[in-house]
Amino acid sequence: MARLRNAREARQARAIAGARREGLLALLATGDARQRLAAERDAAEGERLRLLDEAERDGTAARELAERRTGQRAAVEEAERTLQRLMLAQREDVESLRGRLVEGEPCPVCGSAEHPWVEAGATPLGRVTQDQEKRLAELREALAATVARHAALETAEAAAHKGAEGLTARLAAMAREADGLDQRWTEQATAAGWQAEDGTLADIRKAVEELDRRLAAVAADEEWALDHRRRVDAAQQEHRRLETAAAGLAAECEANRQRLADGRQALALAVAALERAMADRDAALAELDEGLAGDADWRV
Repeated sequence: MARLRNAREARQARAIAGARREGLLALLATGDARQRLAAERDAAEGERLRLLDEAERDGTAARELAERRTGQRAAVEEAERTLQRLMLAQREDVESLRGRLVEGEPCPVCGSAEHPWVEAGATPLGRVTQDQEKRLAELREALAATVARHAALETAEAAAHKGAEGLTARLAAMAREADGLDQRWTEQATAAGWQAEDGTLADIRKAVEELDRRLAAVAADEEWALDHRRRVDAAQQEHRRLETAAAGLAAECEANRQRLADGRQALALAVAALERAMADRDAALAELDEGLAGDADWRV
């Protein structure tokens, strides 16, 4: 990957890659939500079908028990009528005669001294009556169990139907939510420049990872560019400092040259003045020599 030339290019590349990364992350979040919702819908639909099957089984069993209950109820009613007939068959005078029998004395009816039916229920009719009472109790117990089981099955069927209805409403809400997610996916895919044929959610994650690497490289380039800019700025600042120093030295040299020129001019003037003074002196001495020619020692 070619290094970006300056910080501006790095900032532009970072902005472009960052915007695409954010778009893909939003798209990925929507895609994950779509997958989760699809799984929830499948699970809810499976549960709804299970509840409907359960309701169907319970309803079928309840209807079968209803038919059995009708038969059992009829059997109980018939047993009750039979018991009533048996009890009516045991006339009060027979019971009264049985009560007067004494062990060892002859029966006033048959003359027998043995009384095998003296105990209550000892007669064949009494034993049949007792058996009928026992059978009626068993039939009533079986009927009660059938009634309880039928009520339980009806309750379970109603609960299963209610649960299935709740899941149907939930599935309708999920369908609306799925439509919203599909629309959001389309909008986000368009904004991120991601086509459906570009791949799966795993491919989006790979694209995000590639953008992360790109952003890391851009950040390195940006840091390099900033460091280069800092070094250039420092060099330019040093250059300006040296230019300022050079200008100061040039000004100082010019001042020195001016002072040197002024000194040379002053020296020339002084030399000229000295020469004039010496010339004046020599002229004066010459004049004095003429006036004092007779005095050889006047210069002493």
